[in-house]
This record gives sequence, C-alpha cells and structure tokens, in this order.
Amino acid sequence: CELITSDDAEDFLDVPVSEAERSGSGTYNVCTYNAKDPLQFRFLIVQVRDDVSKSEFENERTISEGAIGSSFQEVDGVGDSAYDIGGLLFAHKGDTSIVVSAVTGLNLDESDPEGVMLELNTRIAVRALERID
Repeated sequence: CELITSDDAEDFLDVPVSEAERSGSGTYNVCTYNAKDPLQFRFLIVQVRDDVSKSEFENERTISEGAIGSSFQEVDGVGDSAYDIGGLLFAHKGDTSIVVSAVTGLNLDESDPEGVMLELNTRIAVRALERID
C-alpha cells in the first residue's frame, strides 16, 4: 500500500476511507481502500506484482485477450505500457506490473462512454508508477 496511500485514495474517491486492507491474490500484493461510510459505494483496489518483464506483461495481455475474446484499449502516458478493459487498468513499468480499479458509485453494469472511470484509473496508475524507483 506504499504506491497509493490512504490520503491518495481519499483524494481519488472524494470520500474518507478506512485503513487499507492488505491481501494477496496469486502473485499480486493487493491493497483495498473502502469508503468509511458503507452506504457510499466507493472503493479502490491496487494490485502490484514485481519481477514482471515487459514481454511477460505483453504475453499475459495476449492470452487474456484470447480468453475474453475482445481487444483491450491502449492507454498512453502510463508507465512503459498500459491497457484497459472493463474498468481494470493494467500497467507496466520497469519490472513491476499493476492493476488498478476504482468504483465511485456508478452502476457496475454500465459502460464508461464518457471515459470517466478510465480517466480516474489512469490518474491513479500514474501516481502509483511515479513511486516506483
């Protein structure tokens, strides 16, 4: 939870958040921030994985595209490489891979036609990647 702090999460979600919940999911370290008020359906999840080469990152993307059956949207200006699918932003910098997802009360079944969530996830990913040496 060093890449995105509680203060960062509050800035991005625009609500007070509870202390970060740390967990692991496969090879990823996961940090989750939830709104203190459970009636405010807002949360931020940042997953971090180290020792990922750029070719491995790109290979995982290709495999995922095949499994999902659709292509991902390229996201410029984020790390060495980044793409988005369905509200998940995957980014790679150096030998670190991150996955960012923020929910700010929007209906999860809705698409993001105006790019609001993509823009938010992009800002979060840029902030996180700035903190990688």
